[in-house]
Amino acid sequence: MAKEISFIAERRNSEENVIMIYTCEVSSQHEDANSVVNSLKTTLTNWVKKTPEGKEAWENSACDFNFADLAIRHISAIRHISGSLQVFLENAGIFEISIIQIDRLPILDLDTVLVNADELQE
Repeated sequence: MAKEISFIAERRNSEENVIMIYTCEVSSQHEDANSVVNSLKTTLTNWVKKTPEGKEAWENSACDFNFADLAIRHISAIRHISGSLQVFLENAGIFEISIIQIDRLPILDLDTVLVNADELQE
């Protein structure tokens, strides 16, 4: 039975703040996000080693294929991973990947108080 596992990959520095939310439809063999990421690493390594498409993607990524490169491949394939990569992912129990990219967001503290306590004293 398929299930969904989500995780966030982010890049923060003074020039940019990019967050990508990955939601993967996976087989029951995957227990959590770490399991999916480990499977992605193994699967993508095999894809690069065994296919011309994978080797080209590796070289086009400056030989550091990462989450951003996966998103670019995904987006350029019109929201669907196509070709040999899809076969490799399905064989690893990863059936679909949905990616949402959010750019240039301000970073806020989750503990920011949203009620002005001074105004409650009046």
